[in-house]
Amino acid sequence: MSDGESLPHIDVLGLPFSWAPQDGTMQFAGNPCLCIWTGTSMAELLGALYRAAGPEKYGYLLQAQGRTSVAADLAFISTFPTFLDGLAEINKIASGAGWGRFEVVQYDAAQHTAVLRIYNAWESLAQQAMGVQWGVHYYAGKFAGWFSHHFEVNCWATPQAAMVQGDPYDEFLVAPASHTIEDELDRIEREEQERQTQLEALVARRTAELQATVDALQEAQHTLESQSDTIRAMATPVVQLWRGVLLVPMIGTVDASRAQQVTEAILEGVAQQQADLVILDITGVPLVDTQVAQAFIQTAQAVKLLGARVMITGIQPQIAQTLVHLGVDLRGIETQGNLQAGIAASLNRGAPYRG
Repeated sequence: MSDGESLPHIDVLGLPFSWAPQDGTMQFAGNPCLCIWTGTSMAELLGALYRAAGPEKYGYLLQAQGRTSVAADLAFISTFPTFLDGLAEINKIASGAGWGRFEVVQYDAAQHTAVLRIYNAWESLAQQAMGVQWGVHYYAGKFAGWFSHHFEVNCWATPQAAMVQGDPYDEFLVAPASHTIEDELDRIEREEQERQTQLEALVARRTAELQATVDALQEAQHTLESQSDTIRAMATPVVQLWRGVLLVPMIGTVDASRAQQVTEAILEGVAQQQADLVILDITGVPLVDTQVAQAFIQTAQAVKLLGARVMITGIQPQIAQTLVHLGVDLRGIETQGNLQAGIAASLNRGAPYRG
């Protein structure tokens, strides 16, 4: 487009729209503006605000913004003979811009009240597209702001009809009010702070309770470990019969874990007591499998490396049969039928009493 060519433009209700495509801009009534799709982009913006602010604060924020935006409106209205004449011109601008068309259907200057209707308010159209009912708040703020200045008394715009609820328009009663939007926002802020304080107290209390539970569990774990050590010691006692001879009586079922405990206890006892002989009595053991038998054999071999020997006593007939069936080789390990025979053998075969 050459410098001499005019910009695309059109007049609507006597108000000019113009475009500068090369700049990507447009103007309405001499002011920069933009077009936005009500059912998509605008709806998404309102949805984002609603989710961020919450149901109650959302409405008051829009009302507050509508109310604080009336300064330029009032300056424009003041250029007309009457306040209502100025509102009629404001309505012409709003209608041309797609904000919706409003009208004053009741006006009582003495009572400081007015009833206004707005058809196709942009908030209602956006909410209809989303299928929600959040209310028309921006216009409510503007109505309250306009008439608060006009009546010189604080006013509130209360909804009486709503398009999103099936009415043909949104309607508001503007009347004096003792509370302000700022009061409501302050109240919400205080309530949010109180909830935050309560939440922090709850988190602190629950954290303390959790820590107490963790401490109790740790203490219980320490107790269990201590008890486990005691139980292991009781389950695998290493008794010194006399100097050089240790007795390890086994009672109950022996699994791989307990066999390992027996080995550790015997080796520790041999090293501490400088024993020559360890009598491992399994009279009270009902069952010995291959894994356990091999563990006993390995124990005997380890004891031998310390310069001592192992004697197994009390092998029950069923255990002997099992060991034979499993092919467990006990050669190199002295065995005796019972503990008495084992003690006698220890006295007769090089482990004399040295008490």
